[in-house]
Amino acid sequence: MKKEFGKEEKRMRKYLTAGGVVFAGVAFFLVATVRGAPAPGALKGEIGRAVEQALKEGRDTFPVSDFDGFLKKVVTKSGGVDYRVAAAHRAELENFLSRVRRAPLARLEKNELKALFINAYNAYTIQSILDHPGVTSIRKIPGVWKRRRHIVGGFKLTLDEMEHGILRPYFKDARIHFAINCASRSCAPLAPFAYRGRNLDRSLDERTRFSLARPAFLQIRDGRIYVTSYFKWFGEDFGDARAFLIRYAPRKTALWIRKHPDAPIRFLDYDWSLNGPSPEKRER
Repeated sequence: MKKEFGKEEKRMRKYLTAGGVVFAGVAFFLVATVRGAPAPGALKGEIGRAVEQALKEGRDTFPVSDFDGFLKKVVTKSGGVDYRVAAAHRAELENFLSRVRRAPLARLEKNELKALFINAYNAYTIQSILDHPGVTSIRKIPGVWKRRRHIVGGFKLTLDEMEHGILRPYFKDARIHFAINCASRSCAPLAPFAYRGRNLDRSLDERTRFSLARPAFLQIRDGRIYVTSYFKWFGEDFGDARAFLIRYAPRKTALWIRKHPDAPIRFLDYDWSLNGPSPEKRER
């Protein structure tokens, strides 16, 4: 296995260009950690340099009003997605993604870059579902996270690379897990708005609290704390899980956790079924 992985890592670390688009592949996502999720590993090469430049000296903003309008039409009250409505308004989604493909990553202000990658992840996830009418779970789409590539700022990236190669290692913010959406019922509810750099911190706080107020993400039962599997898969991102829950859980729940420091933590089952009515298959 080690020998086979070495060959794949060497192959994936090559940066290929075609038509001005950079393939920023890296083998970090091939390594499954003991938590059952890819370990974070910062993408290097051209995209890494673009991200680092933005973090140091970026000043530009990235407009998201088109994506914001799209989300207001398709996101349900519970944070799911009506993919039939999304299909009817797909042109708005594609207009946003056409701009994402040309985004000047190196010039974006830090929070604008962070918001861009959150929005891009969510938009390309919706696009992936729309490209597979009738699908009942995102897991049934071959290579949806590891092989299917999408252009962000001229770089071809997988969804895993956006999450584990950009968002997690460069921004180190566990609240991101409550902002990106994997099109499944147990995923964090999708926000009915696009993220913007100017109020990103407030939005991430809001969405984290919104999720942890739901029984699907946090419960106190039989003297135990039951939390979303995010805390199992991404434990290193959350650090002290109890401290995180005390900060973002509803007040009554947070007080209970504070008063019971030895209460065991258990993880809730994860439902991978689609987070809304599937786009209909078209008759041929």
